[in-house]
Formats: sequence, structure tokens, C-alpha cells
Amino acid sequence: MPDILLVEDKESLRRVLRLTLEHAGYSVAEAADAREAINEIGRVPHKVVLTDLRMPHGSGLDVLRAARSADGDVPVIVMTAYGSIDEAVQAGAHRASASASHIAPKLDGAWMRSRAFAARQHARAFRLRQLGLAVAG
Repeated sequence: MPDILLVEDKESLRRVLRLTLEHAGYSVAEAADAREAINEIGRVPHKVVLTDLRMPHGSGLDVLRAARSADGDVPVIVMTAYGSIDEAVQAGAHRASASASHIAPKLDGAWMRSRAFAARQHARAFRLRQLGLAVAG
């Protein structure tokens, strides 16, 4: 199971994001648009979904809904360079991100790595709580 499904329509940006995440130790599966991402989500589970908001063949909100439908606990981070309050509210309605509902800024590698790590930790803690196991700080 890949750690992260990265959904970004701009190939050069997708490459930079993938390399940044791989350098941080994550395995990354890629999708170039919403349709491809939704097919990938149906094919194999992912630990975290990191998706652009605006792209061809759907939106990041479509990807978010598909990810939640496949696994209601998978952390989804929606990122955009064109965020709006309305889009953040829509993403929040579907529990976007690991710990808070927001639209993530693109091209902040340190922020992105920290959110991917936090999303994985959040999902792990949630699953442990479901099993009735304690989670250390």
C-alpha cells in the first residue's frame, strides 16, 4: 500500500512534490487528474491522499468524496494556489486534512512533509483507539 496518493494535474509540480515526499521517506502513487485519482482510490488503499483542488475531470472535492467513500478514516489534504473560503468550507464538510479542515498552500515542502506525517499519525491513533488501545503522546 503506497503511503500517499498525490493528485496534481501539472506534471512539473507533481514531480517536485513526489520527489519531496520520497526524499522524506514516503512511497507515492500519482494521479494526473480527478478521474485517474478516483480510479486509483478504487483500486488500492492509501494511507494519505494529497490532492490539488482545481484540475481536469473533476476537482479535489470529488477526490475527497471518493477517498471518504472508500475509507472514511483516510486523511485527505486538499491543496491549492487558488483557495477560497467557500472551497475551504466544502472541504471541511468532508473532514479534509488530518487535524483541521483547511486548504493547504502549494510548494511549501516542509509544511507538506509535516502534514503528511501528521496525517499518518492521526490515522494510526484513530485506528488504535477503535481497537481500544492507548495511544502514547
